[in-house]
Amino acid sequence: MNRKQRRDLAKKISRIDDSDFKRRLFHSILTSSSDASEKVLNMQVVQSERLQGVFFPKSIKKLGVCVPAINTEMDYTESLCYAIGLCEVFCNELSEYVRLKNAYENCVFSCNYIEAEEIINEIQDKMGSSLWLCGQRLILAEQSSGLEGNKRLLANYIDENSRNMVINTLLEFLSYRAEENTSLNNYNEKVD
Repeated sequence: MNRKQRRDLAKKISRIDDSDFKRRLFHSILTSSSDASEKVLNMQVVQSERLQGVFFPKSIKKLGVCVPAINTEMDYTESLCYAIGLCEVFCNELSEYVRLKNAYENCVFSCNYIEAEEIINEIQDKMGSSLWLCGQRLILAEQSSGLEGNKRLLANYIDENSRNMVINTLLEFLSYRAEENTSLNNYNEKVD
């Protein structure tokens, strides 16, 4: 991590009053961050592909396959160093995602749904599937084909991902949220 990155990070956490947290954070960044990111960068090909599959699943079926776990032996600073290392590894992908997401949102706000669909396809090709992406596809299906298009796409998602009830439930809520006639109150009542 270079000096500019350290300064930027210092500005972001300058509002935190816990001096012990700051001391441990800066110590870990100065001593371990480059080591952590190098370890991630120098992983074997198989491990790298697994990591790529966790962060950028190629299909909705792969969503939720990786069960999050907490390593109780790792302290907060080690976890933070590892997270910073992963962000450094995937910096280009994250930047590209933000660029494409902004372009997508501009198209949606301009009611240019055809170009928005093209950008969503590009996001899926480059970044893989995500719940956000599925939710945006449901919104586009609702805009282009109405409620029938939305529900047809939802049925396809549920068929493809039949074994994961958590993902399917979240997809149902995303579909309901995408419906044109759903108010905030109706959505909140359904969620509750």
